[in-house]
Amino acid sequence: RVIESFYEKVRYPVYFLDYETYSSAIPIVEGVKPHAHIPFQFSIHIKQAENDPELQHFEYLADKAALPLEMIDAMESIIGSNGTIVSWHKSFENTRNKEMGILYPDKNEFLKNITERTIDLEDIFKGGYVDIAFGGSTSIKKVLTVILPNLTYDNMVVANGTDAMEAFTRILEMPDGADRKKLRHDMLEYCKLDTFAMVRMFEEMQKKI
Repeated sequence: RVIESFYEKVRYPVYFLDYETYSSAIPIVEGVKPHAHIPFQFSIHIKQAENDPELQHFEYLADKAALPLEMIDAMESIIGSNGTIVSWHKSFENTRNKEMGILYPDKNEFLKNITERTIDLEDIFKGGYVDIAFGGSTSIKKVLTVILPNLTYDNMVVANGTDAMEAFTRILEMPDGADRKKLRHDMLEYCKLDTFAMVRMFEEMQKKI
């Protein structure tokens, strides 16, 4: 019933959402506490209808260390008022939404609405579909290698959240040029794969109902 009850909550269009954040003992921007997670990047894939093979993709990556108002504005221009939002380990994105809503009270209603519409794809693999090959883990990378082995993070320059954080630190100090452009591309490709992997696993598990 876990899988069935998950899909009963789904309303189209479905927005697959992932954030990347920066955290440090000494904040890189004013107005946040030590070790606070500052969102600097998102990827959103949109699936308009269950049998629609076409996907829309939107992304954002900050150019400088800053509070995330510009990022929220970008999200607001993409995410409509209807439809389900899917994330993996939703407590992370939802906590960031709450924090951003405190930073920007005029954006709180939008961010709260996103949180209320968010369901967690990871829940399926916590109780509805368990495989010994997961090794007791429900991380997206562990599950993906079992469910869709052809979709992989192997050989990616930026391959996890720590890599993304370190890449962002480097990008802030890099002059414009080919190296910076390449690193931005690698960061965008990583975050894009996170949400694309969610889309494909969402579709794969939907077949099992």
